[in-house]
Amino acid sequence: METFLRDLAVEQRKNNISNSVVVHNSDISFFSTKEVYRSDSEEFSVTRAARWVTLAFTPISPTFLWTLRSVIRREKPDLLHIHMPNVSAFWCLLLSDARRLPWIVQWQSDVVPSTHRLVLRMLYRFYKVPEKLLLSKAALIIASSPPYLLSSQALAPFRDKCVVVPLGVNNLSLTSMKQEPIAARAIQPVCNGPLRILTVCRLTYYKGIRFLIEALALTDNINLTLIGDGEERDNILQLIDQKNLQDRVTHLASCGETELQAHYLNHDLFCLPSIERTEAFGVVLLEAMRAGLACLVSDVPGSGMRWVVDAPKSGFVVPAGNAQALAETLRSLSDNRESIAKTAQCGLDRYNSTFTISQCNRSIGSIYQRALKMV
Repeated sequence: METFLRDLAVEQRKNNISNSVVVHNSDISFFSTKEVYRSDSEEFSVTRAARWVTLAFTPISPTFLWTLRSVIRREKPDLLHIHMPNVSAFWCLLLSDARRLPWIVQWQSDVVPSTHRLVLRMLYRFYKVPEKLLLSKAALIIASSPPYLLSSQALAPFRDKCVVVPLGVNNLSLTSMKQEPIAARAIQPVCNGPLRILTVCRLTYYKGIRFLIEALALTDNINLTLIGDGEERDNILQLIDQKNLQDRVTHLASCGETELQAHYLNHDLFCLPSIERTEAFGVVLLEAMRAGLACLVSDVPGSGMRWVVDAPKSGFVVPAGNAQALAETLRSLSDNRESIAKTAQCGLDRYNSTFTISQCNRSIGSIYQRALKMV
């Protein structure tokens, strides 16, 4: 959500759409802050509302209402673009300054009543009431993919005002390496060195990283670079030790943008093994496709992942939560590097035709115009 919001805000500024962003503070804080974000000669204000505590993966910000009211009165916007899920967005229901404006809801994902986390199933009973009220008030709702829209129970009563607009990322310069043929740049001849897998994600339960580690243990001549941090970090690192994979798995809690792009360019395959519809889309897949890196995703019913990579044409897919099937696919791909090269090129073509931030911004701009005419 954060990456998409940043790229969209910059692209909007390039196209003369004035904007101001209100988000939660990344760290625990009792005070809101304001800053100016600058990128590509564009700038916009970012207000970071105080985050008092995080409960069940959710930032809790009791002062968000007053922070949002202050920004609305200062900026005098024509509409609100609300990104969901976000419990703080429910303050809009109580804020008269917000209710006077048309709302566009960017539906990033459902709050999935997880089969893996009891607390999330219990809390959703309380969450879904204001969620429905917010969707009722919205002028238009943006879903990120056709499969996710069709499978979303929360959106089902409101499909008449839903529009599908795929997410996008910016056309980041990836150095001169990107101009080289993909096969010559990234794909090794068969059996010439280990297959290099990259995964970039938050280390949380629904990302399915443990299944990837277990699959890796069933293979050889395959290495993994895992970039990310989160509440499952210690469990993942312990599993790596238990499976004696220390020499084949490299873990980085974080890295800079330049280093991250280098990883995209210097691996053979990107893997996103998520196990729930909480993984609605997978912006990291766009980043990998943009770099000419073939993608392997899990087949989660109702998720947009398979649609994003357009498997099997532009990506690979395996059953979700099945380490054995994942291991078999990895072994097959390791023995057939040419298929990875062909799929990588198709993925790059799909990114260029469907997932650039400029295409996304044009569609959202049209939705803004529709919403303003509905007032």
